[in-house]
Amino acid sequence: MNDGANMKNTICVLSLTATMLVTAGFVPGVRAQSDASQTITSGRAQVSLLELYTSQGCSSCPPAEEWLGQLKANDGLWTKLVPVAFHVDYWDYLGWDDTFGAAQFSQRQRDYAAAWQNDRVYTPGFVLDGAEWRAWRRGQLIGANKNELAGELSIQLDGNKVKITFDPAGDARDVIGQLRVRVALLGFGMSTDIKAGENKGRELTHDFVALDYHERRLRAKEGTPQAHVTLNTNKKAERYGVAAWVVPLDSPKPLQAAGGWLDDEIAATVIAVVTSEGDMVDKVVKSEDEWRKLLTEDEYRVARQKGTERAFTGKYWDNHEEGVYLCVACGFPVFSSETKFESGSGWPSFWEPLEEQAVKEESDRSLGMVRTEVMCHRCESHLGHVFEDGPKPTGMRYCINSAALKFVPRDPEKVKSGD
Repeated sequence: MNDGANMKNTICVLSLTATMLVTAGFVPGVRAQSDASQTITSGRAQVSLLELYTSQGCSSCPPAEEWLGQLKANDGLWTKLVPVAFHVDYWDYLGWDDTFGAAQFSQRQRDYAAAWQNDRVYTPGFVLDGAEWRAWRRGQLIGANKNELAGELSIQLDGNKVKITFDPAGDARDVIGQLRVRVALLGFGMSTDIKAGENKGRELTHDFVALDYHERRLRAKEGTPQAHVTLNTNKKAERYGVAAWVVPLDSPKPLQAAGGWLDDEIAATVIAVVTSEGDMVDKVVKSEDEWRKLLTEDEYRVARQKGTERAFTGKYWDNHEEGVYLCVACGFPVFSSETKFESGSGWPSFWEPLEEQAVKEESDRSLGMVRTEVMCHRCESHLGHVFEDGPKPTGMRYCINSAALKFVPRDPEKVKSGD
């Protein structure tokens, strides 16, 4: 049996499973409830954010990472300074794919460069409170926290569910509706044997590694700006932490940052993405040639090349049946008919995903505009974009391509093998 037949059968099995879960009232992608809770706060004085852009494929990066790792013992860690290490992917072509590298982290660094009117990016690259910073090479410690009042940023964890609230100070109150929060799950003491590239033969140890990353618009609820995310990773670390920072929509400079070590009970809840039956949901990674064989031409153009179908042409924009929508590429349940609504846009629209961890979101600056891309959490196929003009209760509009979805009716009798 060829790969295409295997994937088709796999999606069929997932479709039947999704149907049974919907019929029985179970929701895929839900982690078992945890009694563990923890709250981390910044205090009202400003806390600095230090970002390192690094790569396992760059021979200049290990000294910078070693310096960053020493901050674990710094008296000002978390109270004056929150460090985060973003691994970029633009050096992967040198022969080693960075274990922690991600295109979205490379894009973050390019966004900074654009804001500084700089035409290049490099590693290791440090960013302190939104500005380029090179003083680490002189062994200079950071004089963070100038006793400026910024407001209190709170990270409230209930298992791997995170609620972020921000009580701004002074002038920051004037931009409450124009704030975005960024949240990163951090890994420490993570060692990798490098088998190719500039660091071939070396064992590198990493700290403050961004393992999971989310951006959310802060929305005022009961007078308090807040947002919610879910933290997950399939990578084991000696210890875990969390970092969050608030930025205006029109500026890269953080208003406030907060971070801290995760309690062991909390850390245990973030280590894997699981279904309601407790099974691991493994990431699906395939070459582009493999995806081309598995998908139709239109599905591949949308799901893998980030294309967009024409409005009012997809097969699901006017679908009113009850059921679950799967990722067309890997069969992972991503949306439900229960949150689908008529947006008038000509594309299937939902006010929230099936579960927050069913999809992932990234900043998309293509076509001369800034949007938020929505992707399948399991295989990272493109689904569509999310906009902040949806109905209650979320106010969000997930505008999704029909070509990126496979619909599974709630009625098992309507599930046809091979559809």
